[in-house]
Amino acid sequence: MINYKTHTCNEISLSDVGKKVRIAGWVETIRDLGGLVFLDIRDMYGITQVVTSGKSEDVDYASHIPIESCVSVFGTVKKRDKETINPKLETGFVEIKIEEIQILGKRTR
Repeated sequence: MINYKTHTCNEISLSDVGKKVRIAGWVETIRDLGGLVFLDIRDMYGITQVVTSGKSEDVDYASHIPIESCVSVFGTVKKRDKETINPKLETGFVEIKIEEIQILGKRTR
């Protein structure tokens, strides 16, 4: 059996900073800022932001995942920079730095 998540998308918090976690859900949005790509991963419980490393192959891979594809993301929980905090989200104070992303189901349309 594949262990595709350790947490739901609303469970990641400041108490998890520095921990390795795995979440799974649908890619809701992708923001490509050139050297970094941010993805919002959604499950039935909430949304968590994940971010690529600055490596060009990671940026290229993440920026080409179709919206609404289902993914599993493994990485380290980081505290967001002060200017990027989103108080509208339960998880808006943290993000996951992607170490591994696996497409579980790709949207084809």
